[in-house]
This record gives sequence, structure tokens and C-alpha cells, in this order.
Amino acid sequence: MEYSATSEKFTTFKITKEEKIIGELHYKNWFKFNAEIEILNSKYQVEQKGFWGTTLELLNDKKVLLKFAMNWDGNIVLNTFFDDVEKNYTFSHKGFF
Repeated sequence: MEYSATSEKFTTFKITKEEKIIGELHYKNWFKFNAEIEILNSKYQVEQKGFWGTTLELLNDKKVLLKFAMNWDGNIVLNTFFDDVEKNYTFSHKGFF
């Protein structure tokens, strides 16, 4: 199964599977991560949070589903909130690079 993403108008991306459009990603502007995702007849919002903008949230009708934070130590923390159950994951780098 292969998925493809193609850019249109610099702020819109179309996601296809077997040449059929299954979703779109629309950035509100070039300088922020804020976006709207339409996939399989559902809409989600991506919002940048925090003073430095190092946290992203994926929302469905203002309800947070995912929270993605990049820490100063290089770790990435992913919190999920599916079915009102919170789970936390930390991605850490190993080695110099």
C-alpha cells in the first residue's frame, strides 16, 4: 500500500492512495504550523502552542487527541488522549547525532 503527498499552492497538500484522494492538509499561512486536516470525511485542526511554539496539538472539535512536544534536551514527548485515556511516549536520541 503506497501513499503520496503532493503540494498545491504552497499551503495545500493532497494525500492519495492508489491515485485516489483520501485527504488534504491546509496550512493557514507559511510561518506557522497551524493547519486543518481533512481525511476520510473527518476534520482535524493542528495548533502550535507555547511561547516558543515547540508544542503541537491535534484537535477534533476542540478536543485534544494528540500533543507533540519537542524538549530542549532533544527528546520528543507524544501524549495521546484517545477514548479519554492518556498515554505518554518519549522518543530519545542515542549517540552524538
